[in-house]
Amino acid sequence: MYDVHPRVAGLEADTLTAWQKLSTSALGHLTHEGYLAGLQPLHNDTHLCGPALTVEIDARDSRVLREALIMARAGDVLVIHDHDSARGLACWGELRALAGCVKKLAGVVVVGHVTDVAALRALPLPTFYLGVSALTIHASACRGALNRGLSINGTDVHPGDMMLGDDDGLFALTPGRAQALLPAVIDKEASDHRRREALCRQWLND
Repeated sequence: MYDVHPRVAGLEADTLTAWQKLSTSALGHLTHEGYLAGLQPLHNDTHLCGPALTVEIDARDSRVLREALIMARAGDVLVIHDHDSARGLACWGELRALAGCVKKLAGVVVVGHVTDVAALRALPLPTFYLGVSALTIHASACRGALNRGLSINGTDVHPGDMMLGDDDGLFALTPGRAQALLPAVIDKEASDHRRREALCRQWLND
């Protein structure tokens, strides 16, 4: 049996909508807390924002991902932590990504390996990943957990945490932290916009 826990509520919808317009670089000017180093976006010009639905797997079984996709709701970000990622076995590919599109996921974060990369890039599902492999996990046991807290390279990710990712990287923030940081990040984006416009005018008029 898999270790399946109930869903956890994330940010209020209006707060999440406000974050969807913001960048990780603006956030990164204000805090380093919650940054998930080492994960890269699969697509260019990518952006994901939504509550985390967390999954734990290892090299013996990835079938709990089916349970995760059943539980997932539109707008969720599936965060998959493969505890055996060093073995280089892929847990996420085209068919699971298509299922994620059907569920209208906001994105997928794979702390592990993906496969079917050309097909994944053709899909509109924002995806962050650690590595690429043609080798996949062959189930040899019934193991896995859904909606438990994760520790990813020293950064905690809890079910319901806000995931924010774009071309510059990926953050995980608790709902309380996301709420508290929102005004400052909005101000940073607005300040950068004004400065950008002023520099462009100066450049074009020289």
